[in-house]
Amino acid sequence: PAPAPAPDVAAPVEPVALITSAQLRQLTPPMVDSTGYAIREVDALLNAVADTLELFEKVEGADLQRLRGTQYRQGADGAPVLLAGDQIRAALFTVHDVGGYEPRAVDAAVRRLAKVLDHHWARE
Repeated sequence: PAPAPAPDVAAPVEPVALITSAQLRQLTPPMVDSTGYAIREVDALLNAVADTLELFEKVEGADLQRLRGTQYRQGADGAPVLLAGDQIRAALFTVHDVGGYEPRAVDAAVRRLAKVLDHHWARE
């Protein structure tokens, strides 16, 4: 039998639709009157992601490497200053029966923002 072909390790990378920190700060997820995510929790995560994006947007080259070196630094509230895609993919929000942010929209936004953060962590 013929050997199996080698996996394509150079498969094309899916393009990332980037969003800037300024754009993210202008966005508000849709609201629902029924089951929804806790507004304060979602807003806190989106603000933290925007803060991380803003830091990445300001640096390139060697400064980018120095910034990555601070990934374990914590802010005054004990939260990480720099978030990674995996950290926000794992985000959980309290669900309220009386309204909040529409869960599917928030979940989609979190997935997209995780890809954007992955892009910034991987760029040279």
